Amino acid sequence: MSLVTIARYRSVTGDTATLDATVQTALTDAENTVEAYLGRPLAATDRVETVSIFSNGRGYPQVTPVTSITSPATTTNNGYAMTFSAVTDWDDPPYGATTVTYSGGWTASTIPFVIVQVICALANAQVIPTVSAVPAGATSFSAGELSVSYQSPRTPLSDTQEILSALRPWRYRATQP
Repeated sequence: MSLVTIARYRSVTGDTATLDATVQTALTDAENTVEAYLGRPLAATDRVETVSIFSNGRGYPQVTPVTSITSPATTTNNGYAMTFSAVTDWDDPPYGATTVTYSGGWTASTIPFVIVQVICALANAQVIPTVSAVPAGATSFSAGELSVSYQSPRTPLSDTQEILSALRPWRYRATQP
């Protein structure tokens, strides 16, 4: 089940004609594409992960926002970084890693709107083919004294990369931001 509902997709895109099953498949595909681009799952659930600890006593889990930490019990978080108070030797790298059990990720009501927009745009591009009166690859066309102008063609992949670029701030980085 996608974090973006069919109703929200329709509200964001204005697409009211595509069949629900087609939209749902496109939303699932789009969410998978976003997760692959971000390098992190989106949906909220319980997780177990080994988190690297940096010199400031913080670790950065793969899935955010973090809503709760089960273990280690002395760990606190601000939603995006965990602070490990039990570790005291910050002067001697490497600082280590620890296994953390936590709940993290977004729900349909907490996912940032920009991510919703990207998922909807990717899904919409999949279900609504681009129709143009201009020949494929052309940037202009005229009928009298036939004239056509071409530029390097856009591909579905270039469109996808352009749409995904809005998500750069949410990409997972295994190191300190």
